[in-house]
Parts: sequence; C-alpha cells; structure tokens
Amino acid sequence: MKEDDGEENGEFSTESNTESNGILTGIWSYLGIGVGLFLMLDYVYSLDLKPGEKPSWEQDVVFCSLLLGPIALLSLLGEELAREIRKGKLSYSTYWSTFFAVTAAVCTFLGITSIEDVKKIFDSWDW
Repeated sequence: MKEDDGEENGEFSTESNTESNGILTGIWSYLGIGVGLFLMLDYVYSLDLKPGEKPSWEQDVVFCSLLLGPIALLSLLGEELAREIRKGKLSYSTYWSTFFAVTAAVCTFLGITSIEDVKKIFDSWDW
C-alpha cells in the first residue's frame, strides 16, 4: 500500500514540516502577545488607574479585547502564511520579509519608535 504524502494537494505531512510550521505560526503569537500587552498597558496608563482601584466591567472587556485581539489576528496571519509555505506558494525569505514588515508597521502604528517608548509605559505604571 502506497503511503499518501499529501503532495497532490500541496501539503506535506512530515513531522519536521508540521513542527516547523507550528513554530512559524507561534512566532506570530508571541508578536501578538507583545502588541496586546503594550496596548493594554497603554490603555491602563491613559485611564490613570491607581494601584488597588478596580476597573469597571466595560473596562475589563476593553482590556481583554486589547490583549487577545492582536494575538488572534496575528496568529491567523501566521497560520495563513505557514499554509502558503506548505503549498509551496511562499518561500521562507518572503515569509520572514513579511514578518519583519508587519512587525515594523505594527510598531509604527502603535508609536513605538525605540525601546524607550516601551520602557516609558512600564515605568509609568506602579506594579
């Protein structure tokens, strides 16, 4: 019996390829975590919440969406790019170029131009 390796539909089922695509998708999740944390902390900073002060439930909803939204969106983007690599429609160099271009665009959109901007957010909030 011939083992189907999935080449007909452009997908390869080798363990190393699956593991590699999982890593490629996971990298986008880490970027989403960083973006979500920055957005959430920036929102907390803008609300001027004091330590021990409880936010309203509406603010909790905003906290969750600011934290989880970027993770979900960037993970979906990573999954799609990993799928395109599996199909052979996208090279690894294009994948990494896309990753760094999106990272630069997201940081610019958030106003992060240096590590000092991130440090300012963390220093401004009393832990």
